[in-house]
Order: sequence, then C-alpha cells, then structure tokens
Amino acid sequence: MLEQGSTETDINSKIGDELVEDLNVDPEKDSDHFMTLLIESLALLGKIPEAIEAIKGRMKMEMSLIVHRATSQVIERAGREGEPIAQQNQPHLLLELFEVIFDKFRGVAHAHSVILAAIERLIGMGKDREATDLEETNVYKIDAVWYEIQFALQVLLNDYLDYLDVENIVSSKQTSATFSDSDSDISVFFLPRRRGASRNELRTPLFRFECSSSAISMNTYIRERRQECMAGTGVSAMDDGYGEQLHNTKPELVCRPDPRNITVVFSPIMEFVKEIEQVISVQPGMKCTLYGFITDYVKDIFVEKIKFEITEKLEAVSHSQSKGVDAFKHLADANTLKTLGAARPLLQSTVTLYHLMQDLKNLMHNLPQYSSQFLEMICKTLTNYKENCHSTYKELLRYSGDRDKPTKIISGTWAKDEDISRLLRSLPNWTNLQQQHHRQRKEEEEDLEAIKIRNARGSEILTSNLGEHILSKSEVLLDVGDLKTLANLQESMEWFGNHIRLFSTGLSAQSTSISIVTSETQERIKALNPHQKEVYCRSGFMFLQGKNWQEIPPVTDEILKSLTSLAEDFQQLAETCILVLHLEIRCHCFYYLMPAVRMSSYVCNMDAVDPDPSVIALNKDLTSLEEIATACLAQHKFRYLFEGLGHLVSSILISNLAFIKKINQNGIKKMCRNIFALQQNLTNITLSREGDLDKARQYYELLYLNQDGVLTLIVEQGAKYTELEYTNILQLQARSMTVRDNPALEQRLKRLKDIVKEPTNATT
Repeated sequence: MLEQGSTETDINSKIGDELVEDLNVDPEKDSDHFMTLLIESLALLGKIPEAIEAIKGRMKMEMSLIVHRATSQVIERAGREGEPIAQQNQPHLLLELFEVIFDKFRGVAHAHSVILAAIERLIGMGKDREATDLEETNVYKIDAVWYEIQFALQVLLNDYLDYLDVENIVSSKQTSATFSDSDSDISVFFLPRRRGASRNELRTPLFRFECSSSAISMNTYIRERRQECMAGTGVSAMDDGYGEQLHNTKPELVCRPDPRNITVVFSPIMEFVKEIEQVISVQPGMKCTLYGFITDYVKDIFVEKIKFEITEKLEAVSHSQSKGVDAFKHLADANTLKTLGAARPLLQSTVTLYHLMQDLKNLMHNLPQYSSQFLEMICKTLTNYKENCHSTYKELLRYSGDRDKPTKIISGTWAKDEDISRLLRSLPNWTNLQQQHHRQRKEEEEDLEAIKIRNARGSEILTSNLGEHILSKSEVLLDVGDLKTLANLQESMEWFGNHIRLFSTGLSAQSTSISIVTSETQERIKALNPHQKEVYCRSGFMFLQGKNWQEIPPVTDEILKSLTSLAEDFQQLAETCILVLHLEIRCHCFYYLMPAVRMSSYVCNMDAVDPDPSVIALNKDLTSLEEIATACLAQHKFRYLFEGLGHLVSSILISNLAFIKKINQNGIKKMCRNIFALQQNLTNITLSREGDLDKARQYYELLYLNQDGVLTLIVEQGAKYTELEYTNILQLQARSMTVRDNPALEQRLKRLKDIVKEPTNATT
C-alpha cells in the first residue's frame, strides 16, 4: 500500500543535499531518485508548469492505457488457444486482472507522490528559473490521481458487470463514452451495456505483427514521440496518435460480462478502497467515489437481482406444487444425488432450495457486508418452503380442511394427537430409531429379549386401540404412490433439516463473536499452500480464501434462533412422516386381517383350504411397502417400519379368534395356511425368521384337540397363552359342536381357571 507521507518525508529529508546523477547506474533501480532529477532538470529549464499541464492532460489516457496493458498481460498469461478467452468464461481471470491493475495503479500513485513532493520542494527552495511563475502554477494534488484511478476502475467494472439489459438505451451514448471524455457526465460511463461483447471484440486474430521489424520501428517511434510530448518539444503536447487510438477503444474482455462477476472482485476492491481512503482527503463520515459506486451497485442492483432470481425459483417450485401431491413426485436425478452425496432419493424441490441456500451462503462469503440481507433471504425462503411441505403432507393424509379439521386416516390422527404421539415416541422402538440415526447399527449385538419386549409393548398399544372394529377404506392410506411420496418427503426433510443445522452451526452470534468452522464449511476448499486456500463454487466461479472469500461476519441471535427453529421444523416433519409410515403399515395389517378372521367362513371343505384373499392382498401390500422403504429410506428406518410386524400379526390373529363363529378341521388347516403365507412373506422382507407367528400357528393348532385335550396339554406343558386366550379356544370348540353342551363348557372353564392359577402352569 502506498503511503504518501513516507514518500514526502524521504524527499524532504534530502533538502540541502546536492542531487547527483550517476550515469553508470540504471535509472530503474532507483526510479524515485531519477524522477527527482528530472524534476530538478525541468526546473532549471523553467518547464515545470508545462510539465504539470502535460501530466494533468495525459492522466486519463495513461490510466486507460494501463488497463489495456494489464488486460493484455493477463490474456497472454492465460495462454489458452481455441475460442476467444471471453467465451471460455474464466471469472478467476477477472480477479487476476484487478490485482495486476491495482499493483500498477499503486505504482502510478507512488510516482505521482514522488513528483509532487519534488515540486513542493522546489517551490519551497525557489529553484525555478521563474520562481514567481512556479508559485502561481496550479499544481495538482494526489487526490486528483486517485480520482482518475477510481474513475478508470468504475468504467472497467461497468464493462464486466453488465448489470442491466436495457434495449432502449441510445446506441450513441454507449459508443461515444470513452476515457477521452474528460468533461462528460460521469453517469454516461455507467450506462448499461448489452450482454456479451460484440462479434468484433471476441474475434481472435489469426496472427500479429508485434515482433516484426516494422512493428519494432513503430514502437520505437511512438516511444520517441511520447518523450517529445512530455518534454514539450513536439508539435502538440497531446500529440500521441497511437495512445489516443488505443485509449478510445475498449480493452478485450477476459471473461463474459455477468452481474455475478461482482462476487469475484468485491472484497479485493473494498480492500483497495481502504488504501485509497487512507491517502486522499475524505471528510469524516464520507467515502470515496469508488466505494459509493460499488456499494450502490450491490445494494440497488445486484441484491435486487438476487431477490428476483429467488422469486423466480420459488414461483417455479410453487407453480409445480400448485398441481398438488403430484409435484412432490418429481425426484432429483442420479447425477445430482451423487454430487450431493445423498444415499437415498430426494425431492427435486428440496434440492432446488438447497442449491438456493448454498448460493446465498456463497454470496455471504463473497459480499460479507451484505450477509445480513442474504441471510434474511435464506430465512424467508426456507419459511416459504416449510409451509409448502406442510401443505403437501396434509394433502397426502387427506386433511379435509384448511387448518384444524381432522383427517379420517388413523395414522395421521394418531401422529397429530399430542398424547398419542408422545406415547408412541416413548416406546423402545422409537428410542432405538433415534439411537440408530446417530450410530452404526450392529444387529448381531442386540439383545433378542429386548427386541421382544419392545415389540410386545407396541403391539399391545395398537391391538387395544385398533382391535375394536374393522377399519374402513377411508381410514387407511392405500395409494402406493402417496406412500412413496410420503417416504421421499421424510428422507428429504431430514436431509434438508440436517444441512440447515450445519449451516447455522457455522455462523457465529454477535453476542459471542465466536465462529464455529464446521467440516461442511470447508468441504469445497482445497489447500494450495499453508497460507492460501482455493474454493470451488458453482457456475465456474473460483474464489480464494482471504481474497474474495471472507469469513461471514457475526449475525444476530434472532437470526440464529430462526435458523435453528427452521431446522427443527423440518426435522419434526420428517419424524412425523416416519411415524405415520410406521403406523400406516400396522393399520394395513388390521385392515386386511380382521376381515379375514371375522368375516370369512372357516367351516369349509377340502377344496377351500387355500389362504384367504385378504391375506394374499396383505402380502402383496406389504411387498409394495417393502419396495418403497428399500428404495426411499435408510436401513435403520426400514427396520423401524417392519420390525415387530410379525408379533403384531400374531396378536391380531390370536385376539380375533373369539370372533370366529364356527370352525372345522379344514377351517383350521386354512387358518394355518394363512399364518404360513404371512410368515413366509415377512421372513422374505425382514430376512429373519418371524418366530412370533409360530406362536399363532400353534395356538390355532390347539383346535385340533378336544376340550379336555386342551386342558390336559396345559397341565402337562404349562400355559403358553393367557387365560382369556384359552377361554376363547374352548368357547370356539363349543360353538363348533353339532350339539352344544353349555354346562360342560362352564365346568371346563372353571377347571381352566384353577389350572392357570397353579404356579407350575403360569403363562410363559
């Protein structure tokens, strides 16, 4: 960074010392001393006023030529053949260009500081041939140099930002505004340009004459003419035809004009602004013109453009969601899932919102001064999407009203009821699900007895609440497409909630000012060296840690709480979806099995012993649900959905035996085949033998015995079932007799009670 004060001090420290030129020393090795000698020489010739006017007159042109030379330097350094470099769209070259220009402008400002210090020294010493003329000369100030530097940067930025595509701008205004218009309105230079460069600007020359003898001679001639102009010996002080011609043309673009180019150069420009404001005279509370230009552009144009883009994307999502549940059946493609590292399908709308959030997060790094505005956009966007997801969930669960009208779907009603939901979440299988979510599952280490206990508790609650009546079709969700959408919604909401939580964790609160850097923050950062990191972002933009990629400033506690709350809302919706799926599968078991036991006839002949149609329908339904869970959900969730299903089916079959009117030997065989078909299907699904269904089969096989035989078996082997379950067996056997003997039945029931009370016959 240039410090004018130090330069003036160095020059003034030589007052009184005789300046001596050493002809054997290269002037470039001590350019400050050489420029001071030139000013001394001009003073002896009385040419200081003319030199000052020449410098002031050529200042704008020289700034333009510096931009041209820097652009050529960057393009040559890029050295890529093929299509024009602007069409190759390498925005990182823009950062390189600005760094080169900044370095050159610092050198220019330093040189002017040396010259001005030398002139002030001469004025103070009165060494000019015409001292009175020198004192009356309007010596420019260093602020004028920095003004021209800022002006040149603003014109250059205008070419690359292309922030509006206004077709009705008069073409003459676009073409006539150049660096040479020193007295023109500065606003002309910031008029919108058409997108992209013209065909002539992007045309690649077939060959150049730069190294030819004629070109070398021409360059020598131009150099001599400049020296003559600067010395005032030329025809005109501004007689520089080549420089004027180059000055009146636009430099070649190193990348396509794009409003998002501001993200590449914003932080470096703001650092350069700080350097400028330390050198020039700025009133307290005021900023330099470059600061005003860049901040006005970001605030009034770029931020509004981002808001418009967000609105368009949200409208696209909302428009698709207006089609109802079908819109949530659109999933992200496999390549996108691979890029995101997602193991299961995700909703396309969720992926769109995630990319939107990541884009705004990147902007918070690129334009940290405006991070609060981008963060506010994130919160509003997420809130909108959360409401859309809740609406879709309610539509899936057949909610009939806009707000609180209940649904007839049993699983939806239970999941919404706070008391029932709290009870279901307190069961061991739910606790196990949450634990499996945070650690790797090891099935072989699990206690089989613990599994049996948690399955029994879940089956007991469901049987006691759903076993009273046969469920109607309107009380269950049978549409396979809706169930799959519900599963995709669950996985997407959980995935999205986790990423929101990671994002909020990476932010720091203003109250603590402690930044927590997570692995997610650094996931796309690649180390180049110990002091610099390269960040790869979307759309081909490359950012450098510490240059155009800054840490996000601390945010308010309210924003952090809002983000945390949104993450919890998405997680809560995900938990509700998995709970509904868990309940829905069990409701399907009640829906199919209760009619199969209660309404089917089990007094049948030898030709009617095949499994009941309702049992076959349940098996088909469970297979479809297995396919959905396998494709859409993680393994630990699959286990939560199907674990304990055999115990529940066994409980349904055993508890509903009391509703069978009559049964014969073929009916018993039919029921056993029902149980075997269910057991075989569940074994294929869970990949473990469903031993609980053996208990149901053995229970129905008791019907092969007579009533006394049942009691004798209890005495010999002990009670494997409850007293009520044995009572139902004896009563069904009595109902199935041709002649019913009620007094004998009462005696056997009394004897059953006595047998069960004996400690040795307690239920195992």
